[in-house]
Amino acid sequence: MMPMRRELLQDCYQCSACATSDQQRIGKFMIFSWVLFILGGLLIVFGGLPGIAFGGAAVFFGYKLQQKRKTKQNNIKDLNQSALADADYSHVFEDYAMAVSEKNRQVYLAAGGHSKTYDFSDIRRWHYNLESGGAIIGGGMAVAAMNVRQGRQNEENSGFFVQVKDVDHPEWQIRFPYNKDLKKNLLRWMEIFEQKVNNQ
Repeated sequence: MMPMRRELLQDCYQCSACATSDQQRIGKFMIFSWVLFILGGLLIVFGGLPGIAFGGAAVFFGYKLQQKRKTKQNNIKDLNQSALADADYSHVFEDYAMAVSEKNRQVYLAAGGHSKTYDFSDIRRWHYNLESGGAIIGGGMAVAAMNVRQGRQNEENSGFFVQVKDVDHPEWQIRFPYNKDLKKNLLRWMEIFEQKVNNQ
């Protein structure tokens, strides 16, 4: 079976009008999510038992909106467009990117404003990490804040990790949208590296 070419987990190539429209939408999401956080906090503190229920729901939906905003962000302007276009497999999320080109026998990696292309022979190891859990059951603003913090920490520690022969950047973490498809996507990339990079 032929591999799917230029498969992206998000739409990467946007015109400037679409990008501006997306930025405005993301800004509205962010404002609305913070309004929900503040309103939820006030309800929890001053609303008694019904306030705790409605406030907790408002904080939860505010958190979910922030998660949705993150999955829509896609900072591709600093990424190597030709490396992504020439790849047999590619992934872009926020300012993280990864691409595998069988023809060039290269892997392109980008994270946190840095990017580099490596030959297959420069790839040492790869693995994934998927953290979840740590949520606290209960009511109150402090519990909601701790759960939000734990969720962020789980998201930051999860991703696809590639170790390379590079003294300046020996390990790269490539992040993915933290959603129900995360494990499936990570396992897919494990298989891509196993089949394409490992069989150099």
